[in-house]
Amino acid sequence: MKIRGASVAGIVDRVENLREPFRENAIEWLCRRTQRPLSNLQLDLDRFLAEQDPFVRDFFIKDTLSVLDLAVTHFGDEDMQDSNCRREHLDEMLHSASIFHR
Repeated sequence: MKIRGASVAGIVDRVENLREPFRENAIEWLCRRTQRPLSNLQLDLDRFLAEQDPFVRDFFIKDTLSVLDLAVTHFGDEDMQDSNCRREHLDEMLHSASIFHR
């Protein structure tokens, strides 16, 4: 599916634009959201989305891209100060955005 592939590429691009430790935090967040390991982010996300109902898939993509856009805005910039504050903010943002609460 072309749209899903483009969306997965967008998610992967945003994750790759995050600096460490935020990149790893985002991957862990995606693992919790999908409830599966994501050793190959592109391939595993595509497989996950292929298994979803179209409504769930669309919501997941939009919600994930929205959160990752915010994360890149706040945590992709090398010039930001106070990394502890950024880490707490990212953890709160990722936790509050999860649609797959256990």
